Amino acid sequence: MGGATEWTAGILAGGFSARMGRDKALMELAGRPLIRHVLDRLGRPALISANDDRLAAFGPIVRDVLPARCPVAGVHALLHAAPTDRVFVCGCDMPFVSLPLVEHLLGIDADFVLPVTPDGEEPLHAVYSKACLVPIERRLREMRLRTTDFQDLVRTERVPIDPRDWLVDGRSPFVNVNTPGEFGALI
Repeated sequence: MGGATEWTAGILAGGFSARMGRDKALMELAGRPLIRHVLDRLGRPALISANDDRLAAFGPIVRDVLPARCPVAGVHALLHAAPTDRVFVCGCDMPFVSLPLVEHLLGIDADFVLPVTPDGEEPLHAVYSKACLVPIERRLREMRLRTTDFQDLVRTERVPIDPRDWLVDGRSPFVNVNTPGEFGALI
């Protein structure tokens, strides 16, 4: 299994943003789109799982390979398109992603490295290897659409994380923005 040097960044930006009422990726925080914050914090180009061609300005767009419209279908598409075995996947609405935390997760030898915080599992801030492709596809075909439904089919490492150990600008790296109220709390 490769270390932290051999990995691809993958950003999920294909959701409906239903609770927000508009495209979260392009919402501006401190004068920059949320997706730009994620890219800048990761410090490298990223594949973007999206259905909106406007996001091509931020990196190559990857479309779902399978027809299920859910986050795990986006993860599957990112893994399918990635040039490396390992992909760190996070949402476009996670502006405080921590590169040191990402590198910590990448240093763990497993097919699926799943952070677990006091608030629960964080599958949309996790490391996936290409070994997850077939199991994810199997679960999607079974209509088991939860992002972690495949974890029993691969080498999964559940990693306890205290977000306070990885703060970025005083915020948890797991902060995501789903509603206007959550976005308002950031500005």
